[in-house]
Amino acid sequence: MCTRYARRMLVATALWAAGGIAGTLAAGLEIAVANTPVSTTKSLFAVQPPASWVYQGSGYEVHASRDGPLLNAISFALRKHKKAFAAIKKDSAPDLLPEELAEMYVADLKSQPGISDVNVVSVERDLARRAGATTGSRAQ
Repeated sequence: MCTRYARRMLVATALWAAGGIAGTLAAGLEIAVANTPVSTTKSLFAVQPPASWVYQGSGYEVHASRDGPLLNAISFALRKHKKAFAAIKKDSAPDLLPEELAEMYVADLKSQPGISDVNVVSVERDLARRAGATTGSRAQ
């Protein structure tokens, strides 16, 4: 299944490989620069993709990729708590731990059409979180 985003990433990757990229890419993709956060088109949040990755922001999402569509990719999305995980019909809540949200996200991802063989290798709590701070966790 080829989404519009995946097609854009494929075009951008092909252009990049052919040497046809200089700053701004086809279909609204751009190259991330170190120490320069990027935001959604509605400026709802900002993230820092790794330098030299291609990225695209939309109203509620930022997608970044190192090697092309869905390869070494990161997606950030702002969702409302109600029906945040539509595929598994679950809501999120402000008091859920990052580990709980990650578990629901993976379950939601696995239940979507065209997604197969998703495995969580590990979940690590941030050291500051163990000490009582409210930073997040890392899942692989």
